[in-house]
Amino acid sequence: MVTRCPHCGATVIVDEYFSGTYINCSTCTFPFQFTKPFAHAQNVPAQGMTKTEIDAITNTSPQHYKKAIQPIDYITANNLDFHHGNVIKYVSMWREKEGIKDLEKALDYLQRIITLAKEGHYGQAHKSKD
Repeated sequence: MVTRCPHCGATVIVDEYFSGTYINCSTCTFPFQFTKPFAHAQNVPAQGMTKTEIDAITNTSPQHYKKAIQPIDYITANNLDFHHGNVIKYVSMWREKEGIKDLEKALDYLQRIITLAKEGHYGQAHKSKD
């Protein structure tokens, strides 16, 4: 099972056998009672943990998702909308997935963003000099 240390926030893997007992955090050694797991190692995503954190523990992601920061974590942390998120996703994974086809998908979403920006959907956009 997977939980978080209430003191330092580190991810801690705990055997189900220890449910209800006190355990020490493997990072800061803070003792805390293990009562509620965030997830079983096979069940993801865990509440309060990023997909990157879960995948580092469970090793369940395909190779094209094994990045220092997964696109979904970056997109969520930066509150990006659908179009911006897809640009990040396709540009991040093009080498590992569908190559140039993914770059073309990213370009399509970028062109949609440009059109929406010109139409004023993103508020006041900076004007280009040309």
